[in-house]
Amino acid sequence: MTQVTWLARGDWGPDQVVTELAAEPFAASLEVQRLADAEWDTAMTEARRLGRTLFDGPLLRCARFSVDGDRLRIRLCRTSYRMFWGTNVRRPELPDHDRADPLGTSAVIVTSDGFLVLGRRSPRMALHPGRIHPFGGCAEPPSAGQPDVFAEIAREIAEECQLTGCGLRLRALVRDPDLRQPELLFTATTPLALAEVQSRIDPDEHHGSWSCPATETAVRAALADPELTPVAVAQLTAWLTPGVLIHER
Repeated sequence: MTQVTWLARGDWGPDQVVTELAAEPFAASLEVQRLADAEWDTAMTEARRLGRTLFDGPLLRCARFSVDGDRLRIRLCRTSYRMFWGTNVRRPELPDHDRADPLGTSAVIVTSDGFLVLGRRSPRMALHPGRIHPFGGCAEPPSAGQPDVFAEIAREIAEECQLTGCGLRLRALVRDPDLRQPELLFTATTPLALAEVQSRIDPDEHHGSWSCPATETAVRAALADPELTPVAVAQLTAWLTPGVLIHER
């Protein structure tokens, strides 16, 4: 399996991540825009044929990031799922400035009885159907003010797992090897036990869940599971071997 590219690693709380939303949205060239439109039209036709879920919506592009002492700074601009599909998903070989590069947010759940929990994607999902993948999605523009990536992952966890009040820490920023998408990796610690977490998972997003004991031996063995997506492998690795690797873009 191709591995993610590690862009930054650390242990950041909500007050240590600074985001800035640019006034101007992502502007692709006319050629790339036409290419993305054609790919989207094809994808919608195929999704209807297969009964899979696919819809457009506003997203946030990761334009730049840097690590400044104990702070992670991320500059964002508006883009769309349509552009994401037409560039990152269908044409990941495009150069950086031509890809939508929406910022992903994903989390591994840590239960009170000592388990790590990931989702098993619904077969109806357009991306990674049936694979083991973290809970989460793409960051969306706020209605006002600056984006809050911790609020974004909390929203995703509430929607997909019906969990609120999790203790959140940001452990890494990686780049997906297939989609070339930047992704923030969080740990979400809940006071609930494994069985209760499993009972709350939304079946529309996830066909089920995957779990393993939160021990070094169990996690190292689990990393060999071929059903794990590259981002799922990265989530487990970030939990297993916390560390700091800094690369500025």
